[in-house]
Amino acid sequence: LHTTLVRIHDEVAGLIYAQNIMIVLWDRQKDEIRIPYFVDQVDHWPVHEGALPLASLKNSLTVRMMQKGEPMMGPSSALAAQFGIAEEDCIGPASLSWLGVPMVSDGEVRGAVVVQSYDRPNRYTRESAEVLAYVAQHIGIVLDRRDANVGLEDLVALRARELRDANV
Repeated sequence: LHTTLVRIHDEVAGLIYAQNIMIVLWDRQKDEIRIPYFVDQVDHWPVHEGALPLASLKNSLTVRMMQKGEPMMGPSSALAAQFGIAEEDCIGPASLSWLGVPMVSDGEVRGAVVVQSYDRPNRYTRESAEVLAYVAQHIGIVLDRRDANVGLEDLVALRARELRDANV
């Protein structure tokens, strides 16, 4: 999966400014997020291999955007203010341009893709948001296929065990 996400990042960077990018997956049943891909030139936040409880990230613009289910764009300070988050309480360094889009599958938000710029205000446009939404949709398709393959592999393994147990 990581290799695929690196290739996707390269493709996105060829279309819009994406030196700083984060891909987040949301497990709604467990109310947890995972961050399978994170590249940032300023934020050195350690990416956790495992899941993080969503409640521990209540001051995250990414989490608020996913909960809202709509793309968000602008300076991170202005976006934080919209959600009533004090700038000093906001998770992550302030950016002059922040763009996040939800990753939607079957009408449900499953994660997000976020890019940001620390050196230039108004870097992202409506067209940038459309490009990122398109990419997020395709990341969702890749993840759905991966989940389907894992499910199929599990089913085949289960059937093989049942057959083996029946023949013992």
